[in-house]
Amino acid sequence: AGVRPGAVVSVTPWPGGVRVGSGGRTARLPARTAAHVFVAPL
Repeated sequence: AGVRPGAVVSVTPWPGGVRVGSGGRTARLPARTAAHVFVAPL
């Protein structure tokens, strides 16, 4: 499970990291993990 390459996601900051959402589901990523996730604006 997870976000697939090319998927449309929303990314919002939260204390200590970011929240990534897609399809009505969200996951919080700590800053250390989020540093390895790359997204592009639409």
